[in-house]
Amino acid sequence: MISMQKVNQIKPTDQFLEEQLFIEETQSNNKNLINTKKIQGLQLPIKKQKGQERNLKNFPKLIGNNLCKYATYNSSKHPKGIQEMIKKKTAHQQVGFKIADLRQVCLSDGESQKLFQIYLKNQLLLDLIYSPKINDPLAYITGICNYYAASFVPQKMVGSYIIK
Repeated sequence: MISMQKVNQIKPTDQFLEEQLFIEETQSNNKNLINTKKIQGLQLPIKKQKGQERNLKNFPKLIGNNLCKYATYNSSKHPKGIQEMIKKKTAHQQVGFKIADLRQVCLSDGESQKLFQIYLKNQLLLDLIYSPKINDPLAYITGICNYYAASFVPQKMVGSYIIK
């Protein structure tokens, strides 16, 4: 039997000293493990994506070619601006559409401008996704947004778009 005197001498912290040390040790080990994971994550070499450094000088050509295909498949009667693009494409084997051609489509008439906007908004990203030539179609999203915004004010559609 334990006397009251011995019970009063025992401190509650003394009983669980070993357990507390074990708990503190495991917590510190977990913190160290988490810290090493963070450090290792930061030390990994970060590779630059090739798509972000790409110069999109052929982007208007891509838009023009795909716009012609989209217009021929989706509308029977082509507006004036789209007709001129299709004529230009069929006249030569390899056509290099420029920003000036896209600007002319938007300036020619309202229907061509609307069709151009609809294509940029709804179809161009899908064409890029399914294109075998393009590895990272998401890199083109900001370019698509810029051309879409410029289609409302075609006079300001002047320079090419470069992703940095």
